[in-house]
Amino acid sequence: MCIKKDDSRTPNDTKAGSESHFILRLFWTLFNISVMGVLSGFVSPYWWAFEVLSSFRAQYAFYIGLGFIFAIMNKRTIMALFCSVLFVFNSYTLIPYYFFNETELNFSGRLKISGINVHTANKRFDLVLQYINEKKPDIVLLTEISLEWLNNLKPLEKEYPYFISKPQLDNFGIALFSKIPPKKLEIFYFVPELPSVLMSFLAASETVTLIGTHLLPPRNYDYSIGRNLQMEKITTFLTQIEGKKILTGDLNTPPWVDRFQKLLLESKMKDSSLGRGIQPTWPTNSWWLFGIPIDHCLVSPDFKIISRVVGPYVGSDHYPVYVELGIPEKPR
Repeated sequence: MCIKKDDSRTPNDTKAGSESHFILRLFWTLFNISVMGVLSGFVSPYWWAFEVLSSFRAQYAFYIGLGFIFAIMNKRTIMALFCSVLFVFNSYTLIPYYFFNETELNFSGRLKISGINVHTANKRFDLVLQYINEKKPDIVLLTEISLEWLNNLKPLEKEYPYFISKPQLDNFGIALFSKIPPKKLEIFYFVPELPSVLMSFLAASETVTLIGTHLLPPRNYDYSIGRNLQMEKITTFLTQIEGKKILTGDLNTPPWVDRFQKLLLESKMKDSSLGRGIQPTWPTNSWWLFGIPIDHCLVSPDFKIISRVVGPYVGSDHYPVYVELGIPEKPR
């Protein structure tokens, strides 16, 4: 007796089955990476690669949530419990970015700040100038500034008569443009060869100190050690300053990483993105899939955050950050 092979499946059925199998394999791959990423967060201070892996907490929350739904639908109790525990551990640092917010109506002054990593190789000078002209911030910090970039930003000098720059070819050049007259404006080095901007000025009759900087990316052991040293130096500097303080720039660190939280705790600064959701700033070509917030504006507690927004695309691999701060009226 000969049994014939069932050829009733059409080419479309075969293609659909193959696509379903690929999607399922992709999901399990992303789920397993998410599990490793969450667990690496517990040991991130001990090795730079663990920190990099733990940087994508928002994405991990999504994929672990999908894993929980899959486990419930398939009645896999142990997996559902495992996903629940992982989700809680992963998400506790994310919650303040969605549920914490400030309410303050009366201000004695307002301050608008924008930070843009322009990307040295970017040639869309027009998009950066357009963005600044539309947002009209009081102070603009620009990182990855080269001499070519500086020459193409000369139109800003009319609206921003106070400026300082240190162009470089190694992606760590920096410039600051201000409408506000400074009490002090200088290039400052927390570590050799990596310039920052230090500025002090008056806002609502109060002295404000602003640090603009660009930290090393933790892409290998040496860079990670260098970035950590920068953060330690900046933290120490902030603790020694009296009055209102602002730290802004490309910090190359997402806010839930241990090093970043240590900076906030020891310097007593607050993250301007609290209560405004996760706002990825890098890279621009992937947004939420792999995007993480590494461009920041941190302020002392005596500032109130009126608004904080990210974007639009300006030709760089980073989105710009725009923050409007309020200075509360003093009690009478």
